[in-house]
Amino acid sequence: MHNNTFFSIIVPCFNGGEFLDECLQSIMNQSFQNFELIIINDGSTDNSLSIALKYKNNYPEKINLINQKNKGEIRSRLKGMNVATSDYIFYVDADDVLSIDALELVNNAITTTKSDLLIFDLSTTADFKTKLFNYSIYHLATFEHESKNKIYEYVANYTMNSIVAKVFKKELFKPDFPMEDYSDVIVGIDLIHSLPIVNHAKKIVYIQDDIYFYRQHKSNITNRFNHRYLSSEKKAVLLLKDYLKNWNISDYEQKIYGLYLKIIYRTFKLFTGQTRQNEVDQLIDFLRVDPLFLESLDNIEKHNVRKKIYYFNQLVKYNQKIGVNLYLSSFGRLEKEDL
Repeated sequence: MHNNTFFSIIVPCFNGGEFLDECLQSIMNQSFQNFELIIINDGSTDNSLSIALKYKNNYPEKINLINQKNKGEIRSRLKGMNVATSDYIFYVDADDVLSIDALELVNNAITTTKSDLLIFDLSTTADFKTKLFNYSIYHLATFEHESKNKIYEYVANYTMNSIVAKVFKKELFKPDFPMEDYSDVIVGIDLIHSLPIVNHAKKIVYIQDDIYFYRQHKSNITNRFNHRYLSSEKKAVLLLKDYLKNWNISDYEQKIYGLYLKIIYRTFKLFTGQTRQNEVDQLIDFLRVDPLFLESLDNIEKHNVRKKIYYFNQLVKYNQKIGVNLYLSSFGRLEKEDL
């Protein structure tokens, strides 16, 4: 017999009406019912609010519905956490689905291990059988003190960063963390939110249970270059650099350099099929005065990044636009790259 923990499940939603009903139904149908559900409708212009109101009317004692003008994902998540009344926070994206026993398995693991941070893998199929990362970690593996370094290494490699793949004690997110400074970020949000939580956790436990269906969409990032996307990722990478340094991760600078060059390579790949020369020029001009980009290229050890990524970024640095365009035109024929 396990003791019961009370959970706050937080669902931020902006125009998530297509899958919101399925998401909320999976939460309300949980075999373990010791939870509150907090829905933040972040200024949706679709039918999200009407769906949320339907659930609020059906479960008035269990659901806290917050309807606000659009404030962005970070502020919506913080609002949910600020009104949460439980010790443990579980974020769920509005288009994702929980297995019927998700919270029961989470509760069992937390009450058994007394962990303050629980981590699990995400499933990319609705049958919960296909893992996104397939970590080589055994069930209920515990990371404390020095052994937390293994978790830090996963974070350093830009995995294990999803906030929805964590259930954590509310107290881990310290009020002195300047989250508001990142309210303009539009990508890299999960990493920014996860870093202080992982940092402050005293006992991290991993479970192998398949409990969360993470719905993967084609990128909704426009194929037209937008400085905000790259600037957001850069902001997240620089924050990661600070944490890796604090965690004494070996070669942390090399990891950051390699990561940023991969992000730039991936950004150019967004142009595939819709390349406009003026947008390529904008991106090249943006990068050629970017200190992190120049530092990364000047200091990266070639074995820390794939050759094609390294040489592509060299073309960008030296403004070889013909070479960049050749790369762009051939991206569709290049082998699939796990970035």
